Amino acid sequence: MFGIYIHWPYCLKKCPYCNFNSHIATHIDPQKWEQALKQELSFFHQYTAHRTPASIFFGGGTPSLMPPHIIESLINHIQTLWPCSNVEISLEANPLTCSQDLFQTLKSVGINRISLGVQSFDNRLLAFLGRQHTRATAIQSLKWALKFFDNVSCDLIYGLPNQPLAQWRHTLNEVLHFRPPHISLYQLTIEENTPFYYAFKRNDWRLPSLTEQAKFLRLTWQILAEHGFENYEISNFAQPGKMCTHNKIYWLYGDYIGVGPGAHGRLTLNNIRYQTKCFRHPQTWLNKALNSHSVEVFQALTPQEALHEYVPLALRVKEGVAWERVQSLGKEKHADFINWINIQHLKNLYFLHATDTNISLTEKGRMVADAIAKEILT
Repeated sequence: MFGIYIHWPYCLKKCPYCNFNSHIATHIDPQKWEQALKQELSFFHQYTAHRTPASIFFGGGTPSLMPPHIIESLINHIQTLWPCSNVEISLEANPLTCSQDLFQTLKSVGINRISLGVQSFDNRLLAFLGRQHTRATAIQSLKWALKFFDNVSCDLIYGLPNQPLAQWRHTLNEVLHFRPPHISLYQLTIEENTPFYYAFKRNDWRLPSLTEQAKFLRLTWQILAEHGFENYEISNFAQPGKMCTHNKIYWLYGDYIGVGPGAHGRLTLNNIRYQTKCFRHPQTWLNKALNSHSVEVFQALTPQEALHEYVPLALRVKEGVAWERVQSLGKEKHADFINWINIQHLKNLYFLHATDTNISLTEKGRMVADAIAKEILT
């Protein structure tokens, strides 16, 4: 599968837990941004003209701040460059920026999937997370999104300091009341060089223990399974037919291009895996993109580097790590990069299922997926 990611780096406010490439801006030149993004898409087309996009994803930042005419122009430009049919076209939205008119307009310009960053329905927790929207705003935005789109994802964060398990149960039951077809549930993680990182280092608050985290996970899996959601990736749950195509491209290590400040991509050219990365600072990116192109890195990955990217991602999804893919990425040296003794040991301890074709995590293994990935790789 092949996907296209478009990064809009601007937000109304920087959240204290966020380490994404997002910035506050009082003014941008829409015409220049539209031109630059279109030129970047054309730059990558020369390497991917033979591909058919399965997904287009507008991420950020806060893409719901993008002028809709730019979104429409970019979608039209993509359709002139690549053959497009039945493409999933997602846009991330912040409830604070949403309105009924906006969702109606987004649908009219070609968006067919909304990822809504609700994060919580609890005003106290929203305030802790630095979110500017309220519970009422979150609920209203979710209702509007579901009114205009049949493919909506609701994002929530759990495992916050002093968050009772009962409160999380209430949140899950509340989101299920609205029946979004897709739910993404992320445990709060502490990212370096964020306000939360420094607060955590000062011991201003503590995160739940590993035992408490496991209780949150088991409760989540239980409740959503009872309501017909498939846990197709550790943090993502979908009703039948509503998995996120774009994110599955990432997890299954497919090809995708990334345009916009700091955007990353992965491309397979002549059986060699390449990484791409655009310049990170918005103004630098804009100047580069308008003058030639903004790609700072376009570099071949070694077989070991490719496997060290693929295995941790694939372990997160239900399908798991495919040996055929390991062999293709690792070339003739793939056996040197896999710890076969540890795999057998982890299987004996019921962390892994292992067959002749793949390995996947048991429920026990999914609790410590990142640690297992490190044990598998050499």
